[in-house]
Amino acid sequence: MPKLSPKSVIYAREPSAFGFKHKNRRVAATLAWRAFAAVNPMTPNCIKTGQFRATEEDVETATFATTSRRRFCNKGNSMAAQQNAFKQALKKGKTQIGCWMSFAEPAAAEMMGTAGFDWLVIDGEHAPNDIRSIRDQLLALAASDSHVVVRVPVGETWLIKMVLDAGAQTILVPIVESAEQAQDLVRACRYPPAGVRGVGAMASRATMYGSVGDYIQTADQEICLLLQVETRAGIAALDDILDVEGVDGVFIGPADLSTDMGHQGNSAAPEVRAVIRDALTRIKAAGKAPGILATNDEARQAYLDMGAQFLAVGIDVMLLTQTARDLAARWKAD
Repeated sequence: MPKLSPKSVIYAREPSAFGFKHKNRRVAATLAWRAFAAVNPMTPNCIKTGQFRATEEDVETATFATTSRRRFCNKGNSMAAQQNAFKQALKKGKTQIGCWMSFAEPAAAEMMGTAGFDWLVIDGEHAPNDIRSIRDQLLALAASDSHVVVRVPVGETWLIKMVLDAGAQTILVPIVESAEQAQDLVRACRYPPAGVRGVGAMASRATMYGSVGDYIQTADQEICLLLQVETRAGIAALDDILDVEGVDGVFIGPADLSTDMGHQGNSAAPEVRAVIRDALTRIKAAGKAPGILATNDEARQAYLDMGAQFLAVGIDVMLLTQTARDLAARWKAD
């Protein structure tokens, strides 16, 4: 085990996964990380060891040197892109429960980050977001254990480049309807020669403004690309889309799909449910992660039973409005 020094840093994006043998130590590490991030939001990917105290036993029981998530290094050394724990969880077949965020406000995102979801979506398609509000929500969630997924409004290369440079590692792209479109999106997420992502990250948050020296060499493998299939054309092309290397998961959009099928948003229609079931089964069989959104308990359980692996179980705006309306109705009732 290397000796700790004031110049050392411990990468701790996910302090709950530190490797401490005892729960109390994991909690202490998490609190120390969040305290540091709160006072120094411009460097949210590292903890300076001088910022908190750890006993020798704590250090000895941590597996800093045995996993790429926790790199022990000296300040100034070249460092790789942070491991995408959400992508790794999908590869291992783990169920990931998430929630949509539509307020487009950093404070609301920070609140959602305390709820305990495995992943949270910053919605750039239907929420009033731009690149600055997306960046600010990424900053607000830097201390959260919840992984951030950014849904871009359209699958344009220039927009994906900006979102990745802002620090996102997982991208969700709506309305994908062909293998050719999927291939273009894979290239948009990768640096040349494998892709077309512009090289400007050293001046961006993705590298903590140049402090992650090996980012460009290691970023491609940590980017997680999720594609939304939500039309009849997309379902017809699903097998071809699933054959595209570099696609990590496919998300079925039940509202758009049901509307395109003539059911105007009724995703519970038997015909729509049958298509969703078949799609989720095919996605899983192809070795990709199947995902979907549900906003009521019946649909949530139904999609899990169908094999959904990354499941969004709500939308923040709906959670607020439904709870507020129920509360008002209960206490204003005659």
